[in-house]
Amino acid sequence: MSSNIPAWVPSDIAKHAFVSELKNNQQLQLLNLATTDGFRVCQVARQGLNIEGDKIAAVTSSIMAMSNSAARAVFSEDSQTIDIESNCGKIVIETISSSHGQLVITLCCQHDCSLATARFIARRLRQTILQAL
Repeated sequence: MSSNIPAWVPSDIAKHAFVSELKNNQQLQLLNLATTDGFRVCQVARQGLNIEGDKIAAVTSSIMAMSNSAARAVFSEDSQTIDIESNCGKIVIETISSSHGQLVITLCCQHDCSLATARFIARRLRQTILQAL
């Protein structure tokens, strides 16, 4: 584990949960867990998918930080979920908040995956990781 990853992060449990979800849902393409300062904790992706995990971690944690700023300005609290849709697929970015700190889950799926399904999977993964904290 990288020295940038806090000791409290359950990376083995997250990776196991990610592998299980990827195996059980053919629409999923990528699952990434990162710290809020942009360091990748773990990532699981479909074979043949050429994705830079460190770049995904950095970009999605930055997107979450911008979303939090906007949510605080409007609602006086942080955002929890960000949904991105394109012609090629969907991305769900979900915050995991605990007494230890925060993490960011990124889930990427095919375009034919419903947003509700993607969000459901992201929230289930969030709960699995929260239970391990």
